[in-house]
Amino acid sequence: MPDEKANINTDESKLMKILSNLIENALKFTKLGYIEFGYQIENQTITLYVKDTGIGINAGKLSTIFERFSQDENELSIRSGGLGLGLSIAKENAELLGGKIWVESELNKGSCFYINIPYEIAQ
Repeated sequence: MPDEKANINTDESKLMKILSNLIENALKFTKLGYIEFGYQIENQTITLYVKDTGIGINAGKLSTIFERFSQDENELSIRSGGLGLGLSIAKENAELLGGKIWVESELNKGSCFYINIPYEIAQ
């Protein structure tokens, strides 16, 4: 992305919290393989993603993974030293930025977390 398109109007603190939570989770749950970060711009929306080849998430748990104190995230977080709030905070911040967050995942194959927010180039 050229520099003149890389500065956008958004709440930097909230965006950094979202991305740091997603990247920390990818690092925490990926022992082998890779972690990838990227983006795509379409119309007035930028979609950022964090993809990993970590432990993945059971399909039955995907609908609750962003809820505060969800059992699945809480169990994983306790085993890895977290509080179980990272994904719910990421969802809350994504919505405050006017966007949304979602995940595609397969157990034992990895996950890809997406966040899309309005894309408005800063002047």
